Amino acid sequence: KASKAVIPVWTLADLDIAAPAPVVTRAELLNPPVRDQACEMLTGETPEAIAETLVEKILAEKVL
Repeated sequence: KASKAVIPVWTLADLDIAAPAPVVTRAELLNPPVRDQACEMLTGETPEAIAETLVEKILAEKVL
């Protein structure tokens, strides 16, 4: 019996109500915050010297 029941579908106009204002605006989604980035090339005579410089920079930035 339930599968044969007619379920009414009402629109906003039928209920005399307006659609609510959107909570999220599209402008917020399209403008992500600006990220400051810098790139530095490490140089050295040997791979060990470059690795040592990299470790010093990582420790100075307190990444590790």
